[in-house]
Amino acid sequence: MRRFGTTWIALITLAAATALADEPKKDAAKDAARDAAKVAGRTPPAAPVRPAAKETAERPQPPAPENLAQAMTRLARIRVDVDFRETSLSDAAKFLAQVARMNVILSPALQAKGADALPRIELKLTKVTLRQLAEILAKTTETRLVVRDGILQFTTVADARGKPILRIYPLADLTMPIRNFPGPDINLHLASVEFEDEKESDVESAFDDPEEIVETIRKMTGEGTWDDDDVSISADQRKLVVRQYAEVHREIARLLLLLRAVK
Repeated sequence: MRRFGTTWIALITLAAATALADEPKKDAAKDAARDAAKVAGRTPPAAPVRPAAKETAERPQPPAPENLAQAMTRLARIRVDVDFRETSLSDAAKFLAQVARMNVILSPALQAKGADALPRIELKLTKVTLRQLAEILAKTTETRLVVRDGILQFTTVADARGKPILRIYPLADLTMPIRNFPGPDINLHLASVEFEDEKESDVESAFDDPEEIVETIRKMTGEGTWDDDDVSISADQRKLVVRQYAEVHREIARLLLLLRAVK
C-alpha cells in the first residue's frame, strides 16, 4: 500500500505539473485569437469593384468672356509653339479655340465679305502667348478682334466699329475769349510828362472760333471715317455735337483734353 500510494502521488503530481505547464500556452492561444478577432474587426471591407475611369477626364469649360479685355487676358496666360504653313484664318481660329478652350470664329460680316480671299498665314513662333498670336493674325489678315455674345470673333474693320453714337461735348471753356486787363501803374512819372493808360484787349487764341476746333478734330481723329454715312460733326460757342464710332469718340475726348491743357 505504501508503494502504491507513493506511485499515485507521483502520477497526480506529474499531471498537475503538466496542466500548469500547458496553462500559459492556452492563455497565449486565447490572447492571440482575441487579438486576431480585434484586428479582423478593424479591417475595412474590400472596396467594391468599379469600372476604370477614362484616362483623360474632361475639364469644366471656363466661363465665356464678357468683353475683349477679358478674352485677351485669358489668351495672355497661355504660351504655345506654332508652325503655320499656308494656313487659312479659319483654321488658325480653330487652333486658338482648341488651345484656349474658348469659342473663336470668323464673324458673319467677314464671311460675307469673303474669308477665302484673305491671305494665307505663314508663321513659325516659339513660346508665344495666344494673345500675341491672335493680334498677329488680325494684323496679317487686316481684320479686327471683337467679343460678341461671349464669342471671340475676327471681323472686318467696319463691323468692329459698330454704329455711330451721338455725343455732345461742352466747348464754352475753350471758345470763351480771354481779356487782357492792365494792372495798376506803379511807375513814377514826372508831372510834366504825359502818359496813356494801357487799354483792355483780347488775347488771341486758336480756339476762339468753333469751326477751327471742328477742323482740328476732323484732321487729327477718325481717319477715313468722316465721310461715312450717319457720321457728322458741328459746333457753336457752347457745345460740340458729334455722331461717330465709339473708338473715334475716345480719340476726340483725348484731343479735347490736350486743347484745354494748352489754352
